[in-house]
Amino acid sequence: MDELRVKEVEPLLKLDGHHPSIEINLNYTNNKPNLVKFNRKLLKPNYHKCNFEKIKDHLRKVNWHELLNDLDPDSAVDAMYKELNSAILLFVPFKKCNPNQYPYWFNFPLIRCLRDKKKYHKLYKKFGNPRDYDTYNMLRTRSKHLIEACYKSINKKRNELKETLNISLSSLITKNQVKVSLIL
Repeated sequence: MDELRVKEVEPLLKLDGHHPSIEINLNYTNNKPNLVKFNRKLLKPNYHKCNFEKIKDHLRKVNWHELLNDLDPDSAVDAMYKELNSAILLFVPFKKCNPNQYPYWFNFPLIRCLRDKKKYHKLYKKFGNPRDYDTYNMLRTRSKHLIEACYKSINKKRNELKETLNISLSSLITKNQVKVSLIL
């Protein structure tokens, strides 16, 4: 995480004294793509080729005060996301992507090890060669260790992000600048 900024902004809804309107800017990259199933093929938005000017024009034309005026916060967030998603569907092209059968936190050496393990298991089942079973057994043990290492790595990154967010947010709260409630 590179940067976290919190500032007060003008509210779109009626202001609640216990929950002031704030804007949180957090630079964070999510490696998990946003996927849409369409006729058994997976599609994901291609933001590199989208038309940002048309998206901005579309969102400027929305009368946000009229749309969000008499809504409770949950309904207002739903309405806002409905408008954003409609802009994405209208102005962002989708591209086909190959579905991945492994979790996003698996790295390439682990995936290669799992594929080889599957291959040698098939060979052993087909021909009954004990060397194929030995190779399969060695790859199974290696894949268990790699899975554990990958899982520990992703949990370490999550905990670091949580700690960084907690430190930043708790420092703001202790300074009595802004009370923050953040949903991750």
